[in-house]
Amino acid sequence: MDRFWKYRDVLFDSSSPLALTESFLNRDYPLHSHDFTEFTTILGGSGIHRINGLTHHLLPGMTFVIKPGDTHGYGETKNLRLINVIMYGQDMMNLLGDLKSMAGFQYLFVMEKGGDSRKPVNYHQLSTPELAEAETLLEEMKEEYRNRAPGYQAKLKSILLDLVVRIVRSYDRPDRLSEDSTARLGQALAYMEKDFYREITIPEIAEKANISLRQFQRIFSQLYGIPPIQYLLNLRIQAARSQLVNTDASIGEIAELCGFGDSNYFSRQFRKSTGLSPREFRRQRNRSNLPGPHYSLSEAGNSDPSGGILKP
Repeated sequence: MDRFWKYRDVLFDSSSPLALTESFLNRDYPLHSHDFTEFTTILGGSGIHRINGLTHHLLPGMTFVIKPGDTHGYGETKNLRLINVIMYGQDMMNLLGDLKSMAGFQYLFVMEKGGDSRKPVNYHQLSTPELAEAETLLEEMKEEYRNRAPGYQAKLKSILLDLVVRIVRSYDRPDRLSEDSTARLGQALAYMEKDFYREITIPEIAEKANISLRQFQRIFSQLYGIPPIQYLLNLRIQAARSQLVNTDASIGEIAELCGFGDSNYFSRQFRKSTGLSPREFRRQRNRSNLPGPHYSLSEAGNSDPSGGILKP
């Protein structure tokens, strides 16, 4: 049976109508529902959002609203990082009331696609610069929520209003990607995240997404600001950094494990990305005893229904 969470049961300060949770997921998060609204932003990684019997590929920069009573969860997660702004009660929706005349607000917060009893959710894709702006505001909200200085609730509402205005304005931008394009891009991204260690090619990835190579390269660069080959390389470099810090594998073994094949090519690309050779990077990390490239955020599967309440 799916879990149902009540606002007063899951938050440490149920007197506030506004809260934040942050999650870093590498395994399934079970289906559940709640009596509050979640305004979700995907900051990184990939996964599947299961909601009301439907599924949707998730990409960095996606925003969506989960309404009270929606049944949802996450699956096939790969370093999926997300922040939920939790809103409870009519007062919070009244705060956003002046935005009702904006198409983006109607699309995210109000409109449901007609004719489908399963209540599909509308997803909006932010561009790379828009996501950077949103993440800056979300970081401000996190600090306010953690510190709880006098007036923090008013400050949270102010930042939230700024955030929502920016996001709903971006809905009307002329170059906005269609939902179909972002869904196809999600399939490509999931394939890259899953199989980056193999010698996959960009035409192969475009074919998996059922999209022409030219269109795939265009919309990918439009969304992320870099070509898909650079994104794939970044995935491999990130995996290699983790291997260098957390294992004793040789440079050649790491090159093969992370999809580079040739250790000389791996070393060149790693230096280009980090400014250090793989050996120098490993020595520097070991000498300073710095942690590896992992987020110190909660994973799904614990008893915390929020996936990681930010506490003061």
